[in-house]
Amino acid sequence: MFKIACKISAVTLFTLLGLWLGGLLAFYERIPAQEADISIDADAIIVLTGGDKRIEEGAKLLSRNKTIEMLITGVGKEVRLEELLQNVPEVANSVTLGRRAKTTIGNAIEAQEWVESKNINSIILVTANYHMPRALLVFR
Repeated sequence: MFKIACKISAVTLFTLLGLWLGGLLAFYERIPAQEADISIDADAIIVLTGGDKRIEEGAKLLSRNKTIEMLITGVGKEVRLEELLQNVPEVANSVTLGRRAKTTIGNAIEAQEWVESKNINSIILVTANYHMPRALLVFR
């Protein structure tokens, strides 16, 4: 009886491990390998915090098209705009800081409220490549 229970446990363990690895591989396949083509027109840029490069990339996009606005969502209460945009201070007047979001879902809610208040029809979403699949799922 003990040997049968051990075999069932081993099969269950290997099955779960296989499913987990399969899920990990499926996730890995969905991560964009290169940057998206950002030559498209949009009404606004939305940057999800979580890494310095995200804000820097959003600011670069904004500096190319100064007629649009940018929301940085998920900003800490103590963080100042000047700190975030120290390399591109000229875009500061076009940037709104969203401070309420703590999660990707919170980012999406905060962004939706901002988009609706500004009557925005299209956005460029900026986040890390590994975070993009989840962000797109939540934002859609």
